[in-house]
Amino acid sequence: MDELLIDINDLLERTMSDEEVAKEVLNCFIIETEHVVTKIKQSIDNIDLVQIREFAHELKGASASAGAIKIMKLSESMQKLAEQENYNEIKNISSDLYTSFQSTITEIKSLDLMK
Repeated sequence: MDELLIDINDLLERTMSDEEVAKEVLNCFIIETEHVVTKIKQSIDNIDLVQIREFAHELKGASASAGAIKIMKLSESMQKLAEQENYNEIKNISSDLYTSFQSTITEIKSLDLMK
């Protein structure tokens, strides 16, 4: 079974079933996190563990707010790896983060809520 990308039920529960608010949260997630993922890529290319940790932390929080479960878990792992200065493992999970991010954005855009 594939890991859950978006927990829409959790998001709706946190927005008191207000679909307009949930839609706004998801739109903000898309806009804000594309920039953060780009910054993570640049930080990995520059081997900047401090920036990797900071941007992974930012992505983790945004993902949690939007119910983007897989991105939240991957960014949390990346943050911990940066704290441990484990650059090789960061590189190993980075492609999964990028792929999952694109899949998550695609899933968000396909939700009935977003139409």
